[in-house]
Amino acid sequence: MLVRHVRILFKIQNAMRKRVPQNQWASYIGIPPFTIAKYKQQSQKLTTNACAKALSVLSQLDTDMKSTGIGQNRLLERALISLMHHS
Repeated sequence: MLVRHVRILFKIQNAMRKRVPQNQWASYIGIPPFTIAKYKQQSQKLTTNACAKALSVLSQLDTDMKSTGIGQNRLLERALISLMHHS
């Protein structure tokens, strides 16, 4: 769910950068129209680089949870620290 949320924020930023008309965002991004305002507001609090970094960290977290013997709580903690450090 967290990856999906960050991906949507990234897509909102991309839509703004590409100057996609806001009335087309829902279909462009694949989300319900009534959620656009909330996501837009949240996306404006992050840089594009921060979104990209978050996606990278969360992707690595997913891989690590599936392929290492390290506890999920420890992996999640490490990912959150990484996200906070780069925000």
